[in-house]
Amino acid sequence: MLDIKNKIWGYVKIIFALLLLAFAINMFLGPHQIAAGGVSGLGILMEYAFGFSRAGVVLVLNIVMLILALVFLGKESFFKVLFGSLAFPVAIAIVPEMMLTSDKLLSVLFGSAIFAYGVSILYNNDSSAGGTTIPPLILQKYFNIDKSVGLLMTDAIVVFLNLVVFGIESFLYAILSIIITSIVMSYIETGTNRKKEILIMSEDKLPAIQQCLNNKIDRGLTFLEAKGGYKNESKQVLMIVVDNQEFLTIKRIIESVDPNAFVIVSNVSEVLGRGFTYTHVE
Repeated sequence: MLDIKNKIWGYVKIIFALLLLAFAINMFLGPHQIAAGGVSGLGILMEYAFGFSRAGVVLVLNIVMLILALVFLGKESFFKVLFGSLAFPVAIAIVPEMMLTSDKLLSVLFGSAIFAYGVSILYNNDSSAGGTTIPPLILQKYFNIDKSVGLLMTDAIVVFLNLVVFGIESFLYAILSIIITSIVMSYIETGTNRKKEILIMSEDKLPAIQQCLNNKIDRGLTFLEAKGGYKNESKQVLMIVVDNQEFLTIKRIIESVDPNAFVIVSNVSEVLGRGFTYTHVE
């Protein structure tokens, strides 16, 4: 029963993602003649150049890409992308085509970000909207190329066609769009649960820093064994991982105890475990 519920929930998320893609295309990118890659971009180009149905072009191209998925990704992956590939043209057909804002730059920014979020949801659910989202899966499987990079590569061809159909301005906006899409996808895939890792080194006040942090910050502390590169002396490094908003408090604590402490701060894409993704109950 639980397995059935998970499958249903998975399809709900896929449908939501497909509607996001259609929303980005029909209300942000398409009305401003921005074909920012993908079969949806080809649909926009074919619609303006030859009067073809945008949804019809997407459907035909998706069938071609489904054949590629069956050949290179296997039956399991084929069936995973089958639903999205066939449902995506339907989503494009039912979402109304309208210009939400006349500002072209705003349309590119919001449309690209929404599109990237939709594609990320599909990838996280082992699905796809078909079209040029399938080649990145093939490139990742056979050449270990990141999906966001693969999407950028495959969409470049469509972007160059903007020069022929719409001209230089739409071409430049299309480039901006795929850059934004790639950045947003990369950010989402590397985690939104971002934290800061702090490494603290002090000549003689590390125990005092540890005590102050234990008293004022509800986070675990870890001592790492290290050796100095100049005198080869053994020393300890205090490590703590915290939320971004806790960083300034910790910084003030360290400075108050030892203004000369050597501190390294790194951004961490995601943290799993006690105190972050679950709370221990005594």
